[in-house]
Amino acid sequence: MWNLAVLTALVSLAGYYAVADKAGLEAQSQARADSLAEGMALYRDAVARYFAGHPGGQRSVDLATLRASGALPAWSPLNGAAAATPWANYRAAAGTIYIYAAQAPAENIVADVVRLSRNSVLAGVYRSGDSTLYSPIFGDTRIPLPTPADAAIPDGSPVWIVAAQ
Repeated sequence: MWNLAVLTALVSLAGYYAVADKAGLEAQSQARADSLAEGMALYRDAVARYFAGHPGGQRSVDLATLRASGALPAWSPLNGAAAATPWANYRAAAGTIYIYAAQAPAENIVADVVRLSRNSVLAGVYRSGDSTLYSPIFGDTRIPLPTPADAAIPDGSPVWIVAAQ
């Protein structure tokens, strides 16, 4: 009889720790997604600030130029020692700026990006099938995105648009 009571207690503890571990992993995943989305927001602001001060024919700006120009805040993690960023940018001839992930991130950050944009129609995900911005809130926005020849936006990549000024 005592064996059954001990076995029940052990199985209950094992179940508890399995559920607690899963919740911890989900919290870590969400924290990584939040961090990536916040990094994208910082990058977007820096690129917009740079292009506002440098009108002209330049189609893209790299991270080193953003650092040298002072467009990135001094406290930004993007201003640190890392030589690369997961983000890329493209400025169309009309002045619209597209900020996107150079590779689809391991974490799905689209909902976090949309939240940071305050549910803007200019934030969403690129779907190669229709080459338009898809918003998790508004659906197909019918906002055309650059063709792969112009900017190599990977399928499923989060995209955040800066409207032309």
